[in-house]
Amino acid sequence: MKSVPFTDKFEKLFDNEDMLSMYNIPDESACLLKAHLILEDLITLYCSKLSDVEDLFSGVFVPFKTKLVISRNMGLHIDAYKILDKVNDIRNKFSHRKRHKLEDSQVEGLRVQVNSFLADANITPCEEFKLSVKGKDQHGTPSEKVHDWTSSEPRLKFIILFINLMVRLVWWIQNEFKGKNIDYAMLPIKFT
Repeated sequence: MKSVPFTDKFEKLFDNEDMLSMYNIPDESACLLKAHLILEDLITLYCSKLSDVEDLFSGVFVPFKTKLVISRNMGLHIDAYKILDKVNDIRNKFSHRKRHKLEDSQVEGLRVQVNSFLADANITPCEEFKLSVKGKDQHGTPSEKVHDWTSSEPRLKFIILFINLMVRLVWWIQNEFKGKNIDYAMLPIKFT
């Protein structure tokens, strides 16, 4: 099993605590909300670095959708835009519909989009990604759970998909920054 190392800059966006909170809270809406917040931070980072402004959206409330459109207008990959827009749509369903459930068809649709985004970058597809969680069980005994795509419920599939999406987004953003001579590395990789 391959692991992807990240820098401390990436961990400010998405760290083990974020992933564990998404994993440990069985509430789908809380899981989606956490992912939505992390994606919003990534959009803010992208726009701020491109504009060379510390926090482009500070001082005023700017809705996620507005930030997303601004990021698209600043050069966000159209496939990334469509995926983030879909995540926003799913999150809004949780916000405006009592007892809304994450549907397997929603996750499967996102999986197809995520796998297509940067398909040439040789990033493991969602259905081959595994979610490995280590810790201690209720008796204090070290334990590890590994979740794969086929045997997971929609919430766990979403977490697997989300982690895969973050790898793809960060890879793309870092490559974009390099092309624009913006020194900000989140993945310890070199582009040739």
